[in-house]
Amino acid sequence: MVKKKSILVVIILLCLVLQLYTINKSSFWFDEVASSIDAREPLKKILFDPNWKDQVPLYRVVLHIWIKLFGEDELTLRLFSVMFGIITILMTYKLAKVMFNIKTGLIASFLMSINLFFISHAQEARKYTLFIAISLCTLLLVFRILNPENKHRRKDWIMFTLFSILNLYIHLFSLFLLISEIIFLALNINKKELKSLIASCIIIPLLFLPIVLKIFLSISFREEFHPDLGIAVSVFDYLKSIFFGFSGSQFLFVVFFLLIIVSISSLHKNKRKLLAFFLIITTLPLIIVYLLKNIIMDIQVRHFIFLLPIIMIYVAYGITRLKNKVLISSSLALIIILSLMPLNNYYNRQRLEWDTATQYIESNFIDEDIILVSWWTKDIIRYYTDLPYKPIEERLNQHAKRVWVLYRDRYPTSYETKELINKLRNEVLMDKKFGDINVYLISNP
Repeated sequence: MVKKKSILVVIILLCLVLQLYTINKSSFWFDEVASSIDAREPLKKILFDPNWKDQVPLYRVVLHIWIKLFGEDELTLRLFSVMFGIITILMTYKLAKVMFNIKTGLIASFLMSINLFFISHAQEARKYTLFIAISLCTLLLVFRILNPENKHRRKDWIMFTLFSILNLYIHLFSLFLLISEIIFLALNINKKELKSLIASCIIIPLLFLPIVLKIFLSISFREEFHPDLGIAVSVFDYLKSIFFGFSGSQFLFVVFFLLIIVSISSLHKNKRKLLAFFLIITTLPLIIVYLLKNIIMDIQVRHFIFLLPIIMIYVAYGITRLKNKVLISSSLALIIILSLMPLNNYYNRQRLEWDTATQYIESNFIDEDIILVSWWTKDIIRYYTDLPYKPIEERLNQHAKRVWVLYRDRYPTSYETKELINKLRNEVLMDKKFGDINVYLISNP
């Protein structure tokens, strides 16, 4: 047992190293800037802002407290995600141990610790590691409730209800996980627990109802959506984007898929409840979201990140079901090798340089200048500088002699900026590039 605890400690340390390595290489991107700016607001505004759209407030509330305690620089905000990344590794181990055994728990936590998709989100000042950690808490409570030897099920029902509500306040996609959990519980609890299930099903919507009403009163769906998970994709492309995203490479996806087949084959013989759990928890959220794809226009792979530790647990169980130690060692070695390649590409990626670009503008800015911003770059300017800015569509109404424009091609509204640059090509005084960020100084006659 001591040896196995030592292995878990090594896995946690490995995860910590991988999450901290190059964590501050890039500046904040748009979503991280939005997290920081929103969390800086007074708590009253965070909780009662009429313009929530699809953003529920708990992450911003917790991040607000974190900022008050530790500061708001990029590294400090990203360390919040790292902290919950470590908690996620521990919760993955605990859930796999409860579902299967210690060996599966160690392998699953190791697979999570070297997973590119997980590491990249643990290095961002975003809600996703918190989302996974709380999701794992609810899943662990599901198995505690179903444990016939558990003498504290009433307490676990209360905790399940509480963590489910918290999860709904972190990310709306937790609703699809909750539906799956309730269906799985309904199929497996005894009659004595039915009242507790009904009570949870009443309490959770009641406590979430004010948020639902507020969201639907203020919601306005984006016109842009990611083409890989937009309304036009086929079922195949939809699933491919999600599972390739989770894996980090096509080769790793194939290895995970084969190991899950081994896991399913073994569960079909002697642990059908756990097979049902896998099928319900992993497929039902995907099915529901796909059926609602014409309504939920902003569907992205990271919104399904709560499924990642479940998949890694079943991959890990598949590894433990291989016939001999050579096969087990070989499969782990292959996963490590295939994981190192995308990780290496990630760590050596081009630096995002919003900070450098804004510093350049600051150093060359004169009193009569103005910065023109699109919807996507406004918050970035607000975060990195106190210089004056105006919406890009108001360009013709500006009295400034010179205007600064910056954009990144990957942002959906960059076409507005490029259209302006093309119109005023002869008036461009300065053209500079910082990675994939373009900065222009334009005469404004």
